[in-house]
Amino acid sequence: MENIILILSKATHKENLHSIDVNADMWSQGIGSLDRMSFFFSLEKAFNIKISNDEQNQLHNLNDVLNFVQSKS
Repeated sequence: MENIILILSKATHKENLHSIDVNADMWSQGIGSLDRMSFFFSLEKAFNIKISNDEQNQLHNLNDVLNFVQSKS
């Protein structure tokens, strides 16, 4: 999870994400559509995976993202 939070922090240029609630919706934590797009692009590069638009729409919180990345690895 630490790697994913670090990628999110770099992609969104937001700090103090270690206090983020991994079960809460990313939208409710101030991670908007452009941040999400940058985050997903960074995940694709970091883990050498592809995330389709449909898959992106199903990833609501960081736990969803972690489970998705693990299923692709």
